Parts: sequence; C-alpha cells; structure tokens
Amino acid sequence: MNQDRTNSDDRSAKRMTISRRTFVGVATAATLLSGTSRTGMGAHTAPTPEHATPSGAKLFSRFSTLPAKSIAPEGWLLRYAEINANGWVLKYAHDAMPSVWGRYVYRTSNPKLGFTDHDEWVDPPDYGSYFGDALVHYAGLFPDSEVGAEARKWAAQLVASQDSDGYIGGFTFEARWQCWLEVFSQSLLINALLFQYGCTGDPALLNTCQRAADHILETWSQPPSNIEMGIFSGHGAIIVRTMGNLYAATGKDRYRQFGETVLDRYGRAKDYLAGGDKIVHEHNVVACEHVGLPAAVYEYTGIPDLLKASQAAWEMMQPYLSVDGTPHGNEMIFNVGSRANCEHCGAVEWMITSRDLSRITGMAKYADAVERAMYNGYPAPKSPDGLTVGYMHSPNQLVAAEWTQPHDNDGDVDWWASRQHFSSAHEPLCCNSNGPRGIPFFIESMVLRSGNGLAVPCYGPCRVTAKLPEAGQVRLTFDTEYPFEDEICVIVDTEKAASFPLQFRIPGWCKSAVVEVNGAGSGVPAMPGTYATVERSWNSGDKVTLRFVNPIRILWRKRPEFRIRARCATIERGPLVFSLPVDTDWRQFVPPAHGPGQDIKAYRLFPKSDAWNYALILNADHPEMSLTLKKLPTVAGGRPWDSNPPIGLEVKARRVLNWRMEGEHEHLKTPGFPFNPLQLSDRIETVTLVPFGSTRLRMSYLPVIPA
Repeated sequence: MNQDRTNSDDRSAKRMTISRRTFVGVATAATLLSGTSRTGMGAHTAPTPEHATPSGAKLFSRFSTLPAKSIAPEGWLLRYAEINANGWVLKYAHDAMPSVWGRYVYRTSNPKLGFTDHDEWVDPPDYGSYFGDALVHYAGLFPDSEVGAEARKWAAQLVASQDSDGYIGGFTFEARWQCWLEVFSQSLLINALLFQYGCTGDPALLNTCQRAADHILETWSQPPSNIEMGIFSGHGAIIVRTMGNLYAATGKDRYRQFGETVLDRYGRAKDYLAGGDKIVHEHNVVACEHVGLPAAVYEYTGIPDLLKASQAAWEMMQPYLSVDGTPHGNEMIFNVGSRANCEHCGAVEWMITSRDLSRITGMAKYADAVERAMYNGYPAPKSPDGLTVGYMHSPNQLVAAEWTQPHDNDGDVDWWASRQHFSSAHEPLCCNSNGPRGIPFFIESMVLRSGNGLAVPCYGPCRVTAKLPEAGQVRLTFDTEYPFEDEICVIVDTEKAASFPLQFRIPGWCKSAVVEVNGAGSGVPAMPGTYATVERSWNSGDKVTLRFVNPIRILWRKRPEFRIRARCATIERGPLVFSLPVDTDWRQFVPPAHGPGQDIKAYRLFPKSDAWNYALILNADHPEMSLTLKKLPTVAGGRPWDSNPPIGLEVKARRVLNWRMEGEHEHLKTPGFPFNPLQLSDRIETVTLVPFGSTRLRMSYLPVIPA
C-alpha cells in the first residue's frame, strides 16, 4: 500500500506540514530561475562531470543509461518479460478502465481518498500512472508488439487530454492539488512520456512534459488557496527524480533547480547525514524512494553531501532487508524475520534506488543488491501467467491468504489484512500496477555507458546495441543462463576495429573469478566486489568469458533468546537464495475487498501436504560437503521462475515432528521456528532446495542439525 489508510501518514504530515505563507516564501519563481542553491549541503564543488547529455545537461555519474531500446532480453529473460508484458499490463490496456487506463481523462472531483464500507480505496490516481509507466517500458522492449501499439495509443491520449494550462493530473479543476498522490502520480506520468519520447523522438511528447512540469513549478511558486501543503512530501518527493530526467532531456536549469529546492524542503538528506536509524517506522515504499532521492539530485547538481546522504541511508536499510533481497515492511518498516512481510511495491522501489546508486557511483555492491532482489524476492509473489500477484510475501510462507500475516494484530483487530493472497486486483491496486515495472527497469540497466566504453552491472541473457566514438555500432551478445549457471560468454561485434574498455562487475558473493578473452587468460584483475576492466582493440567475433566461483553459504538467523526455539538458517549460492518448495494448492475465491478490475481472479494458496517441516543435516563449517548442486529437469522454453527451476541443491534432512502449522483449521498460518528440543523422525530423506524466486509457497529458514 502506498502509505496508510488515511489521506497521509499522520506522523509524516506533522513533520512536513508548513503554513501557506512559509510555503510561498521558500521558493518563488525568481528563486527557481536564479540558480541559487537552497540545499544547505555545501557549495557545488563536485569533480568534473563524467558526461553531458545531447541537450547540454551536465550529469555527475560514473555510468550513464543507454538510449531506449538498446537492450533486448533473450532466453529465459525474454520469456519472462513477455509473459509479464502480455499478462496484467496488456489485460488492463485492453480493459481500458477509467480508474486505471485513463484517470487523467476521466477525472474525479473527489480529492479526499478514503475507504468505502467494503474496505475499497476510492479513486486513487497512482494506479493509472504506474500502469502507464509499465506499459511504455514494455513497449520499449517489444515496440512491434501489441503492447507497443497500446503504449502509443495511451501516450497519444494523455497528450490530447492535457489542459491548456499544462495540467495532466487526475482531478477536476476544483479538486486539484489537494490529494496527497497528486504530485506523485503526475511525476510518474511525466517519466512515462519522457521514456516514450526517447523511444519515438516525437517532440509533442517532450512538449507535453515541459508544459506539465512548468504548471507544477507555477503551482509551487504561486499555490492556490486550497492546496494541501504535503503533496510534495512522502511519495510526492519523487518529483525530484522527474526533474532530473527533464533536465537531462532539455538542459533547462529551472528543472534542476526545482528538484534541488523540493529535496531541500521535503527530502531527508540532512537526517541521513546525521546518522542513527532514520528508516525504522517509515513506510517501506516511501523509505525506499527517499533513500535514493538525494543521490538523484546529486546526479544533476554534483553536491557531494547529497550522494553521501543516500549512501548512508542505503546502509541504514540493510538490517531491514529480507533474506530475499527486498525490504521487510508490514506497511511500515519494523518487523524482520522468517514470517515478516515484504511488499511487492517495496521490491520494485528498492531495485530502482539500488540501480540508481549503481549507475551514479559505479560501485558493485549496489548492482549486487539489484540482482539479489530481482532474482529472489521480486519473482516469488508473481503467478505463472503474469496476471496475479501476492501483495505481500514472506521468507517462510506455507499459506497465502488475507489473514495469514496481519500487519498489526492488537489482539482484537487485524488492521490492514495481510494481502498475501494472489489477486489480479488487490485493494489497493498499487502492487498490481507498479510490480510489472521491475522487469523492464532491470533489463534497461544491465549494460551502461562508461566514458568511451561500456559497463556491465547486471547479468542475464540479452543482446545490447550501442554506438561508441571509435568503434561505431557495437553489439554485445550475452550467451548465458545466469543466474542458474556461473559462466557468462559475451560475443563482441563492432562496426570498426577499435580500442575501448569493457567493464564487468565481479559480484561480492563470489569467492573468485576468471576473465578470459578468446579462450585465453586476460591477466585482468577480477576481485569480488569490483569491476574488471578489459581494454583492448576489439574485432567482431571476439569473446569474453567470465567464470564465477560461487561457494555455498549458510546465513544464520539470530539465536532465539534462551534457546527456547531452534536456531534456523537459509542457504545461498551466488545471487540465489535456496528454499524448500511447498507443493501448492491454488483455491480460487471471491476476495472480501478488491481494487478496480474486470474478470478479477483471486486465489488463496495452501500446502498440498504436511511435508515441509524438515531440519537440514549439514556440516555447518563446510556446507559444500552436505549440499550438492544439481541440474533439474526442465521443459523446452520453460520459465525458471514459474515453478520450473533448472537447478537445485540436494541435501539430507529429517522431519521435525513437533513443528506444525499454527491457527485453526479454517485459518491456518505459518508457524515460527520449532521449539527445542527437536523431536526428529528416524528416517533420513533427501530433499531438494530450489531458488526462492521459483516458489510461491516456501520454507527458507530451516533448522540445522549436525551432519
């Protein structure tokens, strides 16, 4: 959910609300156009810009994004992108529901979002903005597909619906600037049109973006009397990212200055630099967004302390990440552990923030974080047909239903039901509409421009086309099943023989790595947690081979107090977390509340058997002696995240007889760790752990007993 069940987070509102007089005073039109810095974070003493955009905008980042449509997925990644493009996104494009497809066309006069007696959220504008952004990015991957045609139709309708004053939001004139999602939703719409502009070059799209942004600037500088002052806070603060994108596209300083001003007023850079824990009790999605916002402004201002603020905040997030690489958050960030929820929106926003830090800093650990989320927690709550999603999921999850992990159980009322069930139209619809964006965002960041060469932060099967100064058109073909294998072959084809660098990330989790060129050792240093740079004169057909040595790792959950319960652990190898899969019974039902949708599908998931309560028999000091990596049978053209994993880890195990489901018969729940002493079956069995992302129900934390 995008904040809470009220119009805004009360605590955030108290922190952020200011008087209208102050609001007008902090940034007049003259301030925005003067070039005056308002961040209080120090002078613009950044190093020489790494690069400039064609518009003349100066950007301060180690790497830069390639033009739209430069990266095409292949292999399993292509199949996974296709099913998600042709699933929920294309269905809602066909349905063309006013509340999703075109809220900006079918505007509402009700700015006070709330809930009906049936617990359904009324008229939020962000659904359509998330949907549109997902639609155009999938169109960038598949421009000649039905998704591409729908994206062009959607963008044309948005352009045509713009008011004469530039407004593109979802509210009638009298209701403007009062909903806490107003600026947030328009920011997403502008981002979507900017991406579509990058795909098509249509100047009408860029003109629409500038008119919409200028109207927002005017509203900031000369706010109407009925404005809600917090619309630029919380989710609304992502306008600073949008202003950076618009500055990069146009080179116009007013957008850069406006982003800097909004961050100064509503960002948290100073809080992050002060240290401590500024993450706990924040809404998980808003926290992920805000962690990256100072760095976003750094990218187009070069103010060093802003980058330091985001890096500090990113480290503050680490204790609240699930083993699957996504943020814990029962709406708010607080609980962590085997049964603690992770929101699907949080996974997407965490990948966006880590992706941006990877691009800006060139540091491998941020790309590690992107892969860990993308290859574990992100695919796990998605159905094989791409139509339904679990709003929440957890590392140990034996049931997925609306009651299985309530956000806040005070003993009498489950406030905010768990939403672990799978649905094509959750209430609210944010995870359904935001979730699909994760796949194209990941693909677009797999290869980046780095000076006169290219950098590879993330791996997977794909084909990349880029134009370099000396070599002309360059194509890289990644022949790999990564992350399901440890070898990556990259075929280099160039228009002209030329020398340029290729930088390859060496993941932090590998023990060592080898980089070969045309079958021979390259002599290139390949230290884990860094980039290995291969710079040479390249000819078409040259091949770079990367081999990662990925040890099996045991990640222990902290010891239970007084050792009342057994200590449990998860198993990891490379970017993958391995879980015990639980055979799943999908039971369709009519959800008690739902968001907008046609032919809504919803399912509760239950285990088909009680064969889940295992203790692993491991040599904890040398887990590789107890766990064996195996190739598993797959079907041709299979999608590995859809319960068809190509690899698994075999291990001996014994059933724990005193470890049972919790809850009553009609409302079963996942149990906590088993109590000591463990009552073990005499029978030793062989079980197969599979990648977390290939499971819908799973046990990731399991007791460990000595080999």
